[in-house]
Amino acid sequence: MLMKNITIRNKKELKKVMGLQITKKIKYLGIWLTAKCSTIKDNYTKLFNQIKKDLEKCGTLQLSLLGRIATIKVNVVPKILYLFQTTPTKLDKKIFRELNRIITKFVWAGKKAQVKVKDLQDSKSRGGLGLPDWELYHKAAILVWIQDWIKLRKKRILSIEA
Repeated sequence: MLMKNITIRNKKELKKVMGLQITKKIKYLGIWLTAKCSTIKDNYTKLFNQIKKDLEKCGTLQLSLLGRIATIKVNVVPKILYLFQTTPTKLDKKIFRELNRIITKFVWAGKKAQVKVKDLQDSKSRGGLGLPDWELYHKAAILVWIQDWIKLRKKRILSIEA
């Protein structure tokens, strides 16, 4: 059981009465949750390390530029989107820069970039290659949460999933 805002004495009583193990963090649907919201961002570090490993494996394949971008869209986007959607936290620009650095390194096979990341992220109709713009994806995920919260205010009785 994960506890927040409970004294040590109360934790001990709950543990004694209920017989549950009290932990500092739990993993729920692949995301580590703690009593401190600031540590939720640690999930990004773990995910970035996993993405690096996955892209290193794919880097051994002889893929074209478009093939590498397709690999990003298929392998990386779902993982990042899942984290964006399940942890509605404000992220620093450095997280997006780090993600862009990882992606750029893979797209250009470790060589010097030939085109700016923003140009690659532009739509195909505008001459880009449709590489995901992580900041826009994150903002969209946050807006979905805000939309849900606004809709909740209109209800008199809220049902909570258990």
